[in-house]
Amino acid sequence: MIPTMPLAYGLTESVDLCHPAVPTAFPSTPRPIPADNRRSAPAKPTGGSGLRIAHLTDLHVRKPTQRLARLVYQLAKLRLDLGLLTGDYMLRHHDPAPTLRYLKELTQAVKPTHGWFGVFGNHDTPAFIEQAQDLPVRWMIDRAFPLDGLPIDILGLGRPGARQRPDGTAAALATAALPKGDPDKPPRLRLALTHRPDDLPLAADLGAHLAFAGHTHGGQVRILPGVPIYTSTELPLSLSAGLIRHQDTLMLIPRGVGSTDLLKLPVYPRLFCKPHAPVVTLRHGPLPATRTGGITSVWRW
Repeated sequence: MIPTMPLAYGLTESVDLCHPAVPTAFPSTPRPIPADNRRSAPAKPTGGSGLRIAHLTDLHVRKPTQRLARLVYQLAKLRLDLGLLTGDYMLRHHDPAPTLRYLKELTQAVKPTHGWFGVFGNHDTPAFIEQAQDLPVRWMIDRAFPLDGLPIDILGLGRPGARQRPDGTAAALATAALPKGDPDKPPRLRLALTHRPDDLPLAADLGAHLAFAGHTHGGQVRILPGVPIYTSTELPLSLSAGLIRHQDTLMLIPRGVGSTDLLKLPVYPRLFCKPHAPVVTLRHGPLPATRTGGITSVWRW
């Protein structure tokens, strides 16, 4: 394991993410995260733009907790450029009201420069999704959006519901409608949001450079540290959390913040799998690991 630098013990963690498509400099370069030791890809960054992103997934809010309050407190102290939400904010069959209150509190206290963007997960009910439209979040369901003032496009994949998957045709049409950019300048950086990491091949086909997902909870329960027993995805257990690569697309999969019921029982454990929400700093640098035809692990959480 590569050393990490917690920003708040067992919760918020600083991560450097390198890709050659990240510009060497953005119009406004944020201050770096004050950390002495960061997790990063094996190759050191060759440049740095320092764009800072908070990535939250699988909150599974049932009621107010110290963990959720601490997350708001820690993020509110940081300068953030983007906030990304990748689904499962509530628990299916529960009242959506506590989740809506928490997301309202989060988005009022934590205000990234370019706002919050999100997709929904399989636990997010139609009633919750309807009411969540009033939050200051740009919800991305098979949509694409160019950021104002930055050479970045954000692509949202996935549809809410336990059995719903992204509409590849709709996502491709949305992607095709994005600005083409200046042919004399480097191509725009493309970020993809999805709930399920199984969607990495689709994100790669749509030209995403970096993708952000959740759903796995890092396994939530691990027999031994780093060894999950179940992730509810089609990917191998070894790809349940961390940085993975398909073709030239990197995907970050956090362990998530909350927990869900165990085997549909009213038990919500996390064992050998600490909750966390990464704060990602984008860096210009070489792609880590080797390009293959499959999906490979770059490093694990």
